[in-house]
Amino acid sequence: MQGQKLSDELKESIRAHLAMTNNTRETARHFNVSDYSVRKIRDEKPDEFTQLHADKKTEFVHNAWSMVGEILNEMKVKMTDASFRDLATGLGIITDKALLVSGEATSRSDNNNKNTHELGEMTAEQADELIRAYVGGSS
Repeated sequence: MQGQKLSDELKESIRAHLAMTNNTRETARHFNVSDYSVRKIRDEKPDEFTQLHADKKTEFVHNAWSMVGEILNEMKVKMTDASFRDLATGLGIITDKALLVSGEATSRSDNNNKNTHELGEMTAEQADELIRAYVGGSS
């Protein structure tokens, strides 16, 4: 698209994509425009772009936490269909990403407690107890 004037609609699409990815090169490739064009479009309305980026980030965090809640609800239902370990792993990944994007700490620490057991060895009753303790409610 070199040398062609970009429509306002295309510019808005580029801003939205850039706000979601925060990646100039990826956005340029996606819309078949130069990196320079993407930066120029971003810089035409810096306040609008900054707000759009913040809104997209907030939307992502909200959606991620919604998914965490849904997974917690599904863990009890799916305990017999899927392994608890797989559900817990998925929950951990989504929680970590939500914390990361929202600016919270996402560190790993070693557990030196020798009395722990594998999640795969956990009974349905133990898993149900763990979920109740985590959610803070009853089933």
